[in-house]
Amino acid sequence: MKKLAIGFLFAVSAFAVDPGLLKLAMPEARILAGIDVAKVRETPFGKFALAQFSAAQDPQYDAFAKASGFDLGASLDEILLVKTEGGDRWLALGRGRFDATRILDAASAAGAGVGTYQGARVLIGSDVWLAFLDGSIVAMGDPASVRDAVERREKGAGPAAEIASRANVVSKAYALWFISSAPIGDLLEELPSAGAGQALKSGALSSVHGVSGGVNFGDRVTLSAELTAGSAQDASNLAALLKFVAGSVAQGPADVASDGSVVRLGLALTEAQLEALWKKGE
Repeated sequence: MKKLAIGFLFAVSAFAVDPGLLKLAMPEARILAGIDVAKVRETPFGKFALAQFSAAQDPQYDAFAKASGFDLGASLDEILLVKTEGGDRWLALGRGRFDATRILDAASAAGAGVGTYQGARVLIGSDVWLAFLDGSIVAMGDPASVRDAVERREKGAGPAAEIASRANVVSKAYALWFISSAPIGDLLEELPSAGAGQALKSGALSSVHGVSGGVNFGDRVTLSAELTAGSAQDASNLAALLKFVAGSVAQGPADVASDGSVVRLGLALTEAQLEALWKKGE
């Protein structure tokens, strides 16, 4: 599951978030990220990432792909990841081409539960559901969030207008984009407890209550982000921390500057550095 989730996070070329996916997001969503998966095959790192799902690298995934007809590189065009502030409510919404019958039959043969909810065919787990809303859209997440998404498929309005507007703007600038209007402290638990991850957990990020940015892929992979802190002093402290963390990750200088309570970060990585980070995170 970890490798599949990481695999969703790589793409190239600017795109606008799919309005059909955006309207399925829960109204209380505060954290969103999007990926143009359709063009992942066109980048050197995309080819590297997809190769990690080969039979040699991941026999379990390869066996499931052959039985179900699902192919990460060919079946998916776009992913929208959505989370509420705090709690465990989350959704991964995908658009692509899916043979629901074949996928569910393969899952059932492997011992997974299958069923229906308000006409949608569903792969049922104890803490995760995956629902086929039609032939081109799937929703995966905690059971309550997936049920709500099924119910919203006809009349969904998506997140608050300000969040939706930011998503539309940022998604046009980056291949992989993200926004959050929530304090990001709860996200730090996912970071490793050593090195740069531990540095970020040190407390300087606790004042951040908004962030947006993204990644573009080319000869070099570039990350840009804008973080809003609680005060100018908080922003100055945060900028110093980000310079340290970015330097340890990229092993080179990063473009970090604070302006009032806003910190802007720019970071470039080579293909070799990004592949090394992937392998380190496995």
